[in-house]
Amino acid sequence: MKLTRLDGSMRYGLLIIVSFVLMGCGTYANHNREHPLPYGGVRGDCADVSKAFQGENPFNVLLIIDVPLSAVTDTLALPWDYFDPRTR
Repeated sequence: MKLTRLDGSMRYGLLIIVSFVLMGCGTYANHNREHPLPYGGVRGDCADVSKAFQGENPFNVLLIIDVPLSAVTDTLALPWDYFDPRTR
């Protein structure tokens, strides 16, 4: 069996895996900080994207894909952020 092309189910499976790997990485980075911020994933992504437009790291423009994903995961993590003693 040749695997020169991905069939439909393999393509969708790969898309789902990649989506979960990329989903909300700004949120993940925010919650690994000493003092996580509410919506810190979105804040960090936006700061990095703005640095890309200022010429610091042009590849950070790709983080614009993560902004809506971080917004969703930051919203889901908001109750956790509210009750987390590190945010006070």
